[in-house]
Amino acid sequence: MKKFLPIILGSDENAYGCARMFYEINGEKSLLMCSRALLSCDNSGILTRRVIKDFDTDPVFGSVMKSVLSSLRNEAENLILISCSDYYAELVVNNAEMIRKYVASPILSEEVYRKICGKIRFAKLCRETGLPHPKTRAALPSALVSGSYPEKFPVVIKPMNSNSTEYLKCEIPGKKKVYICENADRYKKTLENLLVGGYNRPVVVQEYIGGGEKNSRVVNAYCDGEGRVRLIGAARPLLEYKTDNELGNYAAVEIIRDRNLCDMAADFLEKTGYVGYANFDIRYDEKTGQNMFLELNPRQGRSSYYIHTAGENFMKAVYDDAVLKKPYEGRRYAEKPGVWINEPKILLEKKLTDTEDEYTVRYGKTDTAFRLKGDFSLPRAVTLLKRYAISISGKQ
Repeated sequence: MKKFLPIILGSDENAYGCARMFYEINGEKSLLMCSRALLSCDNSGILTRRVIKDFDTDPVFGSVMKSVLSSLRNEAENLILISCSDYYAELVVNNAEMIRKYVASPILSEEVYRKICGKIRFAKLCRETGLPHPKTRAALPSALVSGSYPEKFPVVIKPMNSNSTEYLKCEIPGKKKVYICENADRYKKTLENLLVGGYNRPVVVQEYIGGGEKNSRVVNAYCDGEGRVRLIGAARPLLEYKTDNELGNYAAVEIIRDRNLCDMAADFLEKTGYVGYANFDIRYDEKTGQNMFLELNPRQGRSSYYIHTAGENFMKAVYDDAVLKKPYEGRRYAEKPGVWINEPKILLEKKLTDTEDEYTVRYGKTDTAFRLKGDFSLPRAVTLLKRYAISISGKQ
């Protein structure tokens, strides 16, 4: 019987990066389960992928997971479950009672999940714990468009969950994950577009903190089964995708050494009783000199492979905790200098507009999950070329 088996929910670059890090521990192939196959994991030799129709919906998810987990526990002593999207994370929480019977990795409780997920609930928790957060309100687009407008612009309008099935299926003119409204006219037009596209679920209106990529920060962490942060690291995005469907996702991030920022995030997680992987989106506010926490995602971030770039195997944190049962030895910080990239350097250099960032990518140490000699074949090479061609075309 195997010592452990990773089960990864998803099929994007996040899922591939997790599979690679598990593979580097002891050569174990991960099982990927998803509702659709994505290029990042095509023709890979380090994973096995199962594509299941409607797997991203209940009751299909719960039924399939129960069948698969009950079968796999006869093949491995420990099952490790990793979610690579918000909707899979929510499905795991919804089925937590059943899943905990089979897996060794920590599963977030519904109570904590409901506190931290949702931009309004997160904002409330930030106020209660003293974590800096921008001014935030929420309402239906239909109520906002006919109500009083914000006193100050610019503001940001965001769906409560831009990865929700309800939002993804809407045909909204100029559809984005985040809408920046510089004035009242743009504010009104954005709300009208949401309604025209059939979206009238609560949205968040939030104070806009400017500065572009240079003022963005991202923090990823792992909390063990007792709610203690074992591994954490921060990074500064160098390039964010600009296409509507990819806005908010990063093409390159630079590791930064900021223990104060990491400790703010870690203290918050430990106060709330959080377990498992966590991903914070943060903005540095030049006006106040504060790091403003925008959101907490109940999973490792899409760019979280930067923890590997910073000298730590992010998946080994859950392996040490849940499989080897290693005792807690305090917080470890992933802070070795480097740059995580999501596409070839030559493509990034042409997209970067900041000469200092271009220099960092061109001459600094770069790392990508896709640069793995042990997972290279002609079909895999063709897959990556297709993926990079999409990046060149700007249709991420």
